[in-house]
Amino acid sequence: MSPKPGSWRPLALLRPHWLPVGAGTAMVVAFCLLKLGIAHSIGRTIDGLRGPAAAGADGLRANIGLLVSLIVGEAVCRYFARRWIIDSSRHIEARLKSMLMRHMARLPVAWYDRARTGDLLSRLTQDVELVRFLIGPTVMYGAQILVTVPAGFVLMASLSTKVTVAIGVAFAGLLVAMLWLLPRMKTYSDRVQEDIGAISQHAQDSFAGIHVLLHFAKARVFAAQLDRLNERYVTDNMAMTRFRALVHLFIHLCTDVVVLCVLVFGVLEVRDGRMTLGGLVEFLTVMGFLVWPMIASGWILGTIHRARAAVQRIDEVLLAAPEDTAGLATVSDASIRVRDLTFSYPGESEPALHGIDFELKAGGKLGLVGAVGSGKSTLLHLLLRLYDPPRGTVWVGGHDVLDLELTALRHQFALAAQEPFLFSDT
Repeated sequence: MSPKPGSWRPLALLRPHWLPVGAGTAMVVAFCLLKLGIAHSIGRTIDGLRGPAAAGADGLRANIGLLVSLIVGEAVCRYFARRWIIDSSRHIEARLKSMLMRHMARLPVAWYDRARTGDLLSRLTQDVELVRFLIGPTVMYGAQILVTVPAGFVLMASLSTKVTVAIGVAFAGLLVAMLWLLPRMKTYSDRVQEDIGAISQHAQDSFAGIHVLLHFAKARVFAAQLDRLNERYVTDNMAMTRFRALVHLFIHLCTDVVVLCVLVFGVLEVRDGRMTLGGLVEFLTVMGFLVWPMIASGWILGTIHRARAAVQRIDEVLLAAPEDTAGLATVSDASIRVRDLTFSYPGESEPALHGIDFELKAGGKLGLVGAVGSGKSTLLHLLLRLYDPPRGTVWVGGHDVLDLELTALRHQFALAAQEPFLFSDT
């Protein structure tokens, strides 16, 4: 059966894995809270060392023991979060690729005549990878953002409302900048993916038509075309790398400026007695924990936008109508009869075959001769129903081939194709 509309969608693929993904999401919540607890414990430990009410060596050991416990707990929760969520996304990726391959194996040859190999490779790799990102890393980082950002700002506000408001404004500006930069990053990425598709298509065409290239001495021409495609790929990749480096420079520069401002205002708060030294260290630690979630939020929004386009491209493959395999399951004999067969390839105005008539009894022999392009291979393709002939023109075993089950029909034939592909001795 062909996949039903929406049956493969990310949420439908996620449903069989809801238990590990749900448990992994719970682990994300746990390690985010433990991470904030680590920051709070560090602040308390520093204040305990400096305060007059310090509990001596026993108090220090208790604080250090709590800190170590929080760190170990955070590491364990982070491990299982990544293990359960990312592993599930990999299983879903494999399932989606298998679904695509099973469906593509049932598509008619005419569909492949319209499709481009490079584009299909892009859909099977890049688009499936984007769907995996939507199901795996996006879920994990999204849960991390939803927990860490609100809880982190609440914790910072309890230490200094004034500095927290300034940090919030700075992070909001960073988020807006990321939303402006990411679409441009997508443009560079799309160019690189198009270049990869063009190189794959050119290589596939060269391999499939290697005899033609050699016979007509066109190997150097195709090699020169491949060199130009490779040069364009390198140029676009370098442009993307330079832009990505500028984005990373901007992010780190903004982060360093924010840290500098927090240090300046925080030191003033400590001097005026409105914040303790441990509170300042705790504030800086929490702020450091918030940098990645704020950056990841822009990345997630960009990924969702690209994944929606990937879902549509995968839909175009999975919803393509497969070959009609219904029909009679048995063929009584291997006799062949062709009556007034005229056939044109889809999209072509000139017929590849015109008015063909012959009959071949079971056990008989028939030789087909003709110039290149006269339709010999086309006739064999019609007998095998790689393309559907007009009804009432091609008969096998006394039945119209359109009324026979494809498996039963093709079991009557042995065909050695004349298109060698990646085999040096054929």
